[in-house]
Amino acid sequence: MRYYPVPYSTREDIKAVFGLSYREFTMLAGGVVAGCVLSLVLFLLTKVFIVIFILTVVPLTTGMAWYLAFKRVLEVDHYETVDRHFWKGILYRLRPHNYINYRR
Repeated sequence: MRYYPVPYSTREDIKAVFGLSYREFTMLAGGVVAGCVLSLVLFLLTKVFIVIFILTVVPLTTGMAWYLAFKRVLEVDHYETVDRHFWKGILYRLRPHNYINYRR
């Protein structure tokens, strides 16, 4: 019986920044930045004290980004994160599904 070497999987994310992968880190940083921008816009629209918006909006958007980056969803035979699951769904909807069958 022959033995063949099996290569390691390269689909795993490499932990790079603070023990997070680049994808997870950019999701969390994007959540913090989106929260800061949203709290600044709300402050400019309502002229209420900005600390109120920073203390409420930034943790909310960061929590949403954390959920998208770390929550696992069961696909057909494997687990994917929610953001990758949404991205696959968007790409599936953008793909053409009405093929024209004809003979040459």
